[in-house]
Amino acid sequence: GRRGAAGGPGKKRKRKKRKPDHQGEPWTFPQAAALKQPPCAAVSPIAVQYNPPGPAGDELELAVVLKSFPGDKHLPELDGDGLVVHVTIEAEQFCIRGSQIPVLSNLPRRFTFGGYEESTGAGRRIVVYVSTAADNTCETSFDGTATPIQWDADEYMSEEVWHIIDAAAKTDNVRTDLLDSYGCVVDVPPVMRPTTDELLIAQGMNDHGTLREWHERITDQHHLLSIAERLIDRCVCNFRMKSKEHFLKHQERAKKKKAAEARAAGKSAEREDGVLLNFDALNDRFTNSVMVAKANEYREEVALPMFKILKENGEAITHGCENNQDINYGHPAHKIGLKQPLIYYAHEPAYKSGSTGNGSQKEDILTQRFDSDTQYYKAVGLSNISPVLQREKLSPLLLDGLRKFRCPRAPETLLEAILYDMIGPTLGFQLHAMAVTEPYDENVLCSGALNVTGFLYNHYRMAIESGYQLDLTEHGLHHVGAMFEHLMSGGGGLYEAVNCGLEDFAQRVHNDLVADDSNDYSNTSQLARRPFSLAWKVGRLETCPRKFQEAKKVVAWGISDRREYSNGFGEQVPVVGPKTIDECYDYRKFTPAQCKDAVTNTEVNVIVPVEKNGGFQVLDVNQVAFDHIRSKKRKRTDDIDCEDKMPAMCKWLLERDTSASLDMPEGGSPKWEIYMDSYKKCWKRWGFILMKLKHPKKKVCLLVLVCPWCRFMMNKKGVTMGFKQMVMALRAASSSSFVEMLEGVLCTDRTTVDRSLTKPISKSPLFVCSFITIHCTQFQHCIPRHINLIVKGLLSKENFFGPEHHGMARKEGGEGHELVVGSRAGRSRARRLCRGQRR
Repeated sequence: GRRGAAGGPGKKRKRKKRKPDHQGEPWTFPQAAALKQPPCAAVSPIAVQYNPPGPAGDELELAVVLKSFPGDKHLPELDGDGLVVHVTIEAEQFCIRGSQIPVLSNLPRRFTFGGYEESTGAGRRIVVYVSTAADNTCETSFDGTATPIQWDADEYMSEEVWHIIDAAAKTDNVRTDLLDSYGCVVDVPPVMRPTTDELLIAQGMNDHGTLREWHERITDQHHLLSIAERLIDRCVCNFRMKSKEHFLKHQERAKKKKAAEARAAGKSAEREDGVLLNFDALNDRFTNSVMVAKANEYREEVALPMFKILKENGEAITHGCENNQDINYGHPAHKIGLKQPLIYYAHEPAYKSGSTGNGSQKEDILTQRFDSDTQYYKAVGLSNISPVLQREKLSPLLLDGLRKFRCPRAPETLLEAILYDMIGPTLGFQLHAMAVTEPYDENVLCSGALNVTGFLYNHYRMAIESGYQLDLTEHGLHHVGAMFEHLMSGGGGLYEAVNCGLEDFAQRVHNDLVADDSNDYSNTSQLARRPFSLAWKVGRLETCPRKFQEAKKVVAWGISDRREYSNGFGEQVPVVGPKTIDECYDYRKFTPAQCKDAVTNTEVNVIVPVEKNGGFQVLDVNQVAFDHIRSKKRKRTDDIDCEDKMPAMCKWLLERDTSASLDMPEGGSPKWEIYMDSYKKCWKRWGFILMKLKHPKKKVCLLVLVCPWCRFMMNKKGVTMGFKQMVMALRAASSSSFVEMLEGVLCTDRTTVDRSLTKPISKSPLFVCSFITIHCTQFQHCIPRHINLIVKGLLSKENFFGPEHHGMARKEGGEGHELVVGSRAGRSRARRLCRGQRR
């Protein structure tokens, strides 16, 4: 008999009665009106001013003809005769007018300096070939050597030789600057110059003609490199502006749709304030033809071949095949109502294809959305794919493909990240692919994700879903759904729109402080950077990884170069020695006395010093503490509960008597005020409120109250990571990014906000949230605890994929175990049913 767990007789289980096979009625699948191939990206009108040069006059020094590299299909504006840029001499200075440099539809990545052409007018004429392909080599028609000129200090140097050496050094600097900014994806020819011996000989022979020619050719290379740099600058600028325009257009359309749906449901349709985050608003991005081509290559070289392998090996069921009417799609074995990841098809009236991490949950959602009579079938059970097939065919194909479409490394600056985004699938996908395909190295940011449970599965799911959709399309079958959403989303446009608003507001704050006579702030003022005052620490389990970092710490350190910060609750945690994750975050366990002490701590150590001495201070609203002491019912609320209302700390400050701090009679001192109407304009939208105190001695007293930054990486058990959670993440990312911008102008010698793209990614949580968090969770369907490893790495400049940072390392399972996904991987039930459960 069966033995129990302790070795005794076990309880006999009743065998469930097997349900008879459900034969059902044959399903009818509609044909598509036309193949649903993604449209090619047409060259859209440019957003940057371009004024082609007119006829050349006597001031023309050099005419540079820009032409597309032979065979390049992505620069139609440079086809044929190409476009001309003039280098002129004005006021005895070389001049290249920026507005006369073309705005290219795709990023130029390779340049070849062709030879001189015969000129019919004044000046010289030279051709530059431009390519969007990284595999084209950079060549130059200029002769000489790329080795810098080494001149002996004791050797006589004529003025002509000095000018040649100086011109070469300046030209090297232009090339170096270009490659420093764009070298991650762009290359240009080396600067060619005469050798030291050639210069010595020409100088000794007084060969002024040769010396002038060398100087002229080096100067021409300077012009070409300058034009190349500006050509890239303008292309990037145009891409950013078009991304923002595209996003705002989708925003307006999504807001109108939401309002119409509200009116149809009999609800009030109030105008959305700020950014609307939902699928309609973010499911598309501005694309150029290179981005579209890369997405098509991924679909044809990775997604579709993977699904065909599954079909050929009996691991997939699809109506996109011959004799599909012979399969009983209604058989219970094909149902999607399982708590398993799968690829599904929703029959009439939906005709929707897609994937899910939980079939049962997805069935409930789709039934509510469409019709209770809607039928579904499981095309691929992602938990049951044969391990052998995965190791031998699927995983090698997938990983080889991902290596082709990944970014070469985790980007370090905003510019580098935008460049990657311009030349392939969206940055979130590229970075996720890079993490999976790059072997673990603690010194290589975001490497080693293949050793983390579930990372490879995500690419399986998205690739097979895309392959299934392509297979249906290939057979001319009608289906709807978010096709290939993991390859593109509107995160880039979201970032540009929100970031521009934050930068403008930070600049307005600075300008207003300068213009305000009630304080002594001026353009030469530099306020001190103070430690951030945050709220409370989360508890830690005994099993917590040794180097685990909490979210708010990573954000605070990222924007402040690891400046120390304090907590209102000090070192206290909700539960000492927590046994569960819930206890680590259970803020309700803070006692009334602890909440009161936290308020007192914030008042005495943070607010009073600002009132006495002036300054600029950032504070978490700490709703847990401040709402508790204000509430008559002593109802403890979480920080999240004040998203749509004024936080308790703000009310407390408005009512606060500052007379003790300012040594003034009670009731006669100035009070804290909301500055620049920031509660109405910024709290719900961007997650911060500015408060200002008019100090009697004209000292600047400025507080920035921020929403909890831990919301950026929210990963609470039982909370669905939908767009509602992304709104909270975006507010946290926006407020922390705003703090970095405001400190950058108030606490330095700058008088304008730093809008440069050379800023490290760690300084912009908003960028990481828009490009990585929102895309990967909502469109690539990654789980937050996976994405947080990438997010923390980008903000802290550390690799968080080592096991000492997380508890998700894959368990050893024999050779090639890292190439297998699915907890139930075995001989697929789909294979047996395809062969034996025919009607």
